[in-house]
Amino acid sequence: NYAGKYYFTGSLRTDGSSRFVNDKWGVFGSVGASWVVSEEDLMQNSFISYLKAKASWGVTGDQDGALNTSGFDIFNANFIGGAGAIDLRLAGNPDLTWETTRMFQTCIELGVGNYLDANFDYYIRNTDNLFFNRRLGPSSGLSSILVNDGEVQYKGFEFDVTAHLINKENFKLDLSLNGELLSNEMKTMPLD
Repeated sequence: NYAGKYYFTGSLRTDGSSRFVNDKWGVFGSVGASWVVSEEDLMQNSFISYLKAKASWGVTGDQDGALNTSGFDIFNANFIGGAGAIDLRLAGNPDLTWETTRMFQTCIELGVGNYLDANFDYYIRNTDNLFFNRRLGPSSGLSSILVNDGEVQYKGFEFDVTAHLINKENFKLDLSLNGELLSNEMKTMPLD
């Protein structure tokens, strides 16, 4: 929605996946807001030609780390000594569910006359219920089972600064600098 200098967005969705047996459904959503500060009266005579502040928070789910059969036991049919036999080929986990990411992001967009444009973004992203192959004991006859375990956090600061050095009718020259500072941390180690 648009309300003058202020913008608000939001979404809510429910996703279901047949990859999960006991917990098929996930509810995911996001909210966001922005404020064009440069349209305020106190900024009218400022050297800053454009200033916008934004923030958003959202939750997403991921199923890509799980196979279509990860929640179910899969068996092999064999002939042993002339007779039919069935043995477990893959142990399923009926409690497997969505890998979930929660992200907060804030941003400043800045313009200084016709000379400089800049964007500064900061984000924190936490992902939990990671898909992880947990080892099984040798007596099970299988090496591992897919589970949800562990949590990782990503933090980052991204920047993009463009200086308009020459802006003539027949010739323009811009100099841009962009980059990111980031850190990753395993907040909760998987049990293994």
